[in-house]
Formats: sequence, C-alpha cells, structure tokens
Amino acid sequence: MAPPVWYEMHLRGDGTDVRGVTFPGVPFVVIGENDAGAWGFTNVGADVVDFYEYETEGERYRYRGELRDFESERREIEVAGGENREVTVRKSVHGPVVEREGYRVGVAWTGHSATRTTLAIREYAHSEGVDDVREATRKFDLPTQNLVYADRDGRTLYQMTGKIPVRRIDGETVLGDRIFDGSAGEGEWEGFEPFGESSWDGFVPFEDKPAAVDAEYVATANQRVADDLEHYIGVDYASPYRGRRIYERLDRRAASGDPVTPEFVADLQRDARDGRAADLVPQLVDAAAERDGLSDAVDALREWDYRMTPDSRAASLFSRWFDRFRERAVGPVLDEAGLGEEYRPRDWVVATLPDEDPWFGDETRSAAMANALAAAAELPGRLGGRQ
Repeated sequence: MAPPVWYEMHLRGDGTDVRGVTFPGVPFVVIGENDAGAWGFTNVGADVVDFYEYETEGERYRYRGELRDFESERREIEVAGGENREVTVRKSVHGPVVEREGYRVGVAWTGHSATRTTLAIREYAHSEGVDDVREATRKFDLPTQNLVYADRDGRTLYQMTGKIPVRRIDGETVLGDRIFDGSAGEGEWEGFEPFGESSWDGFVPFEDKPAAVDAEYVATANQRVADDLEHYIGVDYASPYRGRRIYERLDRRAASGDPVTPEFVADLQRDARDGRAADLVPQLVDAAAERDGLSDAVDALREWDYRMTPDSRAASLFSRWFDRFRERAVGPVLDEAGLGEEYRPRDWVVATLPDEDPWFGDETRSAAMANALAAAAELPGRLGGRQ
C-alpha cells in the first residue's frame, strides 16, 4: 500500500546492468530489461491458499488422532494516535489460524515458504537469453504469474511461475474449492513446511505448467490461461474481455502480414474498446427499444462504437447501467445472505447469465436489462458530450 506501488530503477554495478520497475524496499528490478532481453508479468489467478477446519477442545485442536496446542504468541500492535493493542497470534500445523464469522481455520499459503523467488529475479538480471530465464524461473516460488520474455536474438518465452499445490483426499486428487478437514489431514500439500524450507514434492511439476517457447505470439491479461489443463490451477481469473481484444488485434495483424511495431503496440495499449459493451449493448437495445422514456438512451447506445472514452455519453451511460444490472441480477440474493461487495461475481459471470436464470427472480434477463437502463438514465450528473 506504500505509494507508489511501482517505481523505476536502473541498477548498475558488480556485473549488473538492469533497468525497469520494482517495489519500495526491494533491491532488485522485478519487471524490466538487461542488455540481453526484457520480461514482464500478469497475474495467473492461481489458487495457492487452502483452509483447514479442526476438531477443538478448548484451546487445543485434534490432528491425525492427537490433541495439540495451538502455537500462540502475544504481539503488540502500535496504533498511531492511540493506545497500542495486544493480539494473540495462533498457528497450526498448516499455518496461521484465522477466526472470523464463526469459523476457526488454519491457512496454508505458498507464500509462507516462498524462499527462492528473489534468486530467480536476480538471475533474470544476469540472464543471457530464453534458456537462462526459463531455468531461473524454476526457482520462482511465488507469486503465480504469467511471465513473458523476449531476447535480443528474437526468441520468446511464456511460462507460468510459482508453486501450484496438488490436493489429495484418500489418495484422490481434488480441487481446492472447499474447506478441508484439517484434523484428518485432508488436502495437505506434500512437502510444504509453513515458515520453513519446503521440498515442494506434492506440487505441479515445472514441466507440466503452461509454457510456450518461441510461439508466433502470445497475450496475457489475467484471463484464463488455458482450457482443459491437466492440473487444477484455480478459478479466480479475470474476465476475458481484455485478453480477447488483444488476441483479436494480434490475429488481424498476423493475417495482414504487417510486422508488430512499437507504434502498433502503443496503439494496442491505448485501445479503449469495451468487450462487455460489444457483447451486451445489442441485447440491451433490443430489450429497451420499446420502453417509454428510454429512446434517447437507446439511440445513444445504438450509435456507440463501444469505446470507453471520457467524453462519450454512451460510455458513461453503459458504465452506470452495468453496475445497476449487476445489482438487479445478484444483489437481492447476496444481500439477503449477508454477503457484501466482495462476493459480487465478475463481469463475465453477470454478462452471461441465461435469460431465465433464477438469479433474476421474478424478472427475465431482458426485463432486468431494461429496468437497469431506466435507473441509470435517471441518475443526475454530467454524462459525456459525444456518443
């Protein structure tokens, strides 16, 4: 949270000449380039955290038939302008113990034993090409990232980084989409030692992680890495709109035979077309075309080019509409369950709900779209001046 999140650094000396960006306090360039090549990252969205419930007796918990004491430590938290607070930090065999919303769970996170990532980053700075970078990435324990790299010889690399757990119950591989029975040792990560040196034996082998060497082109924008992967990676991917748009542009460029130039890439970075709008606005226009009082809004959306530019009235209208459509679709059910904003589904989930989905309650999807547009069009405030 320390501003700025990234800052520029040029690090030179002791055989090192690397420039790029890093975090405050980190003595390495995290994303950058040396004289041999350049590298960058986007988030994979991998599932690298698991939760474990326990049978407890007072301040003790059962683990594989044995009652154990939680490791406890009192810590003082300094409070600016107020009295310091003391808290008790507890740990189980799986990691820190968190108590919230009536649950007491142990938390296993790969970051509790990620000891080698800085070695990988340091080796990137000294690398001489694709082979060096891929070998260094074997040490990249955390975070799970989409690494993209290109060297001066024209070679390229895509490689998923980070340790990916393999969960098992009674010898069967399972997904990480549950709270495990920690007392029974369900779903444990073989070779994982929280706050210690892990062997990582029970994790996805490096050779099995998604990778591409010298691909024609590759694009990552936090979207799903690939379909039908051999190993469970996770479900927390970003909506696919940015990744899809980048591939649309790259596909057209490849078909044209024109080279990918710095000017093309700069224009791609500035691309403001909203994939949500391209998918949803035709449906929205059809749903609201016959509604009284919405003709101006419908006309603005019908003539829109789906670009989210700051002076576009239609862009402002669509942005407001989508927030209200999401609330009409999922808000009542989640609010009744006491689930806050953090439980709202991603844009892609909301955009692809079928017409008669139970989430819409007594409304149809089309009615919810039109009603949300009526609410958005009534909002006060300045909208953009152009279509």
